[in-house]
Amino acid sequence: MAYFERIDMHKKRTIPSSIKLLLLIAVIAGISIRACWKKSQPDKIIISDVQIAEKTLSNIDVTFTVINKMGVDVKKDFIIKVYNNRDQVIATKITQINLKAARRQKFRKVIQRFLQPVSNPEEIKKATVELHYRSIFD
Repeated sequence: MAYFERIDMHKKRTIPSSIKLLLLIAVIAGISIRACWKKSQPDKIIISDVQIAEKTLSNIDVTFTVINKMGVDVKKDFIIKVYNNRDQVIATKITQINLKAARRQKFRKVIQRFLQPVSNPEEIKKATVELHYRSIFD
């Protein structure tokens, strides 16, 4: 009669150090490749014609044009910052925009939350729009 030995399921088995080393190298290579890819993205998306269309005490309308030079539709995060006469940031907004492939698009975004109170709409000086990058582990 054949004798079969049962495998002990509760016995701890260690992962070989060579596999741990390979996994570490793969993770580091993945992070560096992703960082290089992220750095090449701003060359393919151009932001221009940033203007403040309308300014009141309760909201600010910012218009801007985005040119997508990539051949695919992408969804990107943009950060809009509004400055006062003393070059202090008085409002920010992070917005996500769907960009069509190889197109020029015009956008109008409304900012309603302020970091500092605005007593006079003439204090609002300029607005900037930039690509916003999340952390490396998003």
